[in-house]
This record gives sequence, C-alpha cells and structure tokens, in this order.
Amino acid sequence: MSTFRFRRSGALAAFVAASCLVLVGCASDSKDSPATPADKTAEAAGDDMVTGPGGPIEGKTVYYVACSDQNQWCRAYNNLLVKGLEDKGVKVTYLQDPYDPVLQVQHLNQAISQQPDAIILLASDARAVIPGLAKAQQAGIPVVNVIGPTVPESDEYYAASIVVNHDELGANAATLMIQGLQEEGIESGNVIAITGASVQPEVAVRMDGFKRVLAEHPEYELVEEQDGAWDQVKTATIAQQLFAKYADKGGIVGAYGMADHQAAGIIQSAQQAGLKVGVAEGGLIVVGSNCFKVGIDNIEKGLAYGTSPQAAGAEAEFTLPLLEKFLSGEAIPRESLTTEPPITKDNVEEWKERCSVA
Repeated sequence: MSTFRFRRSGALAAFVAASCLVLVGCASDSKDSPATPADKTAEAAGDDMVTGPGGPIEGKTVYYVACSDQNQWCRAYNNLLVKGLEDKGVKVTYLQDPYDPVLQVQHLNQAISQQPDAIILLASDARAVIPGLAKAQQAGIPVVNVIGPTVPESDEYYAASIVVNHDELGANAATLMIQGLQEEGIESGNVIAITGASVQPEVAVRMDGFKRVLAEHPEYELVEEQDGAWDQVKTATIAQQLFAKYADKGGIVGAYGMADHQAAGIIQSAQQAGLKVGVAEGGLIVVGSNCFKVGIDNIEKGLAYGTSPQAAGAEAEFTLPLLEKFLSGEAIPRESLTTEPPITKDNVEEWKERCSVA
C-alpha cells in the first residue's frame, strides 16, 4: 500500500488497493474502424489505485510542465490537454521547455512554489526532475506523469502515471520493417534507427521493443542507432551521413525514424542521395512510430511502409478523462497504459483523421 500526502487535505491519503485488473473504456464493436481513445486499455500496475485532491474539478489549480510548442507533436498534445482541462474549469499554468532539462527543473520548482492542487509533468529528462519530485511530495502536491515512462528511482514520487506503450511502438516498428523487407524479397541487410532525445526513457523502451523483435531475424543487422532528438532536420542530416558511410558496405535496406516526421527526414535524405524508397520501387523500407500527417501521407504514397498511432489527439483524449477523475478524487490506476496498433497502407484510411492533428 503506497501513500501520498495531499496539501489540501492536510493528511495522508492512502492509495487504495484494487483486487483485479482495471480497464478504462471497452472494446469497439466495429471491425471496420480503428479503436477510439476511449477503447484503449488502461491497465493498473499491479493492484494499485490512487485518488487525487478531491472535490469539484472546477476551480482546481494545475501546473503543466512539458516539452515546448517548438515540437509539433508536443504543440498538438499539450494544447489539447490544456484546453480540455480549462474547459472543465481547471486553472492551468503551462510551462514549456524545448527539451531543456535545466529549464524544466526550474519550471518544476516554480510550480511547486505556487502550491497548486496538482502538477502534471511530461519529463524531458526523467532523472533530472527527481529532486523536484521529492520537493513536491514533501509539500503535499501530487505529481502526475504523462506520456513517457518513469525510471525506478522516481516511481515513489509520482501520484500516478498515464503513459504510452512505448515498447509496443518499438516492436511494431521492427515488425513492420521486417514485413516490408520480406515483401520486397530482401533476405538480409543493414538497418539503422534514428531516435528521439536519448535522455528520455521512452526512447530506450522503444528501442528495447525494436531490438527484441529484430533479434528474431538476425539476417537484418542494426548497424547504427543515433540520437535525432525528435528533430526532422537533424534526422535528415544523420541519415545522409549514414547512407554515405554504408554505401560500400552493402548499403542500408531499412530505416526506423522514431517519429513520423523523422521518418520523413530519412525519406528526404534517401531521395536526395538517389536511393529508391518503398516496396513498389524495390528500395529502402522506412518505418515510423507516433503518427503525423506527413507519415500518413508517406504511407499513402508508398514511401513509408508503416507507423503506429501515438497520435497527439488520441493520446490527449485518453489522458484527459483520467486526469479529470484524479483531480475530482475518483480512483484511477496508479499506472495507465495505452495500446498502439500498427498502421500500414491496409488501414491507413481509418487513421488518417486522427493522425493529422500534428
């Protein structure tokens, strides 16, 4: 049984143990349409359930500390989340950093000093924020982690965690890449991965999923894994260098851009290098992870083989009801985890609208 002190009550609020797996939402009855955010599954980590400050949600004060609007996915997700809370009458202060851990730590301390009802944190560096999390707990301010996984040493400081299934995203990417290579008839070759910001634990989790699936097919070798910092231009530059580096070493047959706009950067560099891209051309197989409009467009064009949702709008819609329950004192799982199905040309039409928010 875990405990967390809430400032408003002035007493220790116990985490309530639940005896079974908790599901949020239900399965879709339609076989022709993708799962909606409400259909996604939120699983309790173990048997923990938690409650937040309690009382009417209207008038609650929340500080939201997250990545900045400079990143298009963050811009879409963050603004949807903030608007959703404000529509319920929550007073939200939104502090953003461009993946700058030092600035984020300053913002977290600023938030704590204001003694809000809760802090919502999308950590740029899961370890750098730990001292701030400890301060928040000491002050009795619950902190809810969103999107990225926590690290073990920070778990005791979070009241709840609402996260994306990053392992599934990475595993999907490898599965789709292998499918594309096999469809093309490529039996072996070099593979590269250009990731998001490596200081974030979700990057390692995605790569764990990717490598686990790829290891089942040793004929495809991951020869390079580089940090693209979620940046399309940086990713394109890295890809250009790697295409040149391996030109006389068998070339590159598959590439994983950890976000769809990174995959787009890889595609752009490949085309500029005179490489063929896509199954129809008998060329490079490119896959992404969290879907963007550019990724959906590239799948339709045959330039990208596939991706997975983690759509900004869908994730915001999944997170909001859980945050609203938490703030109003209803029990939610201590950890809620999404499901992320693969997207290919076969079902791209179903995901087009949802994946075009960013």
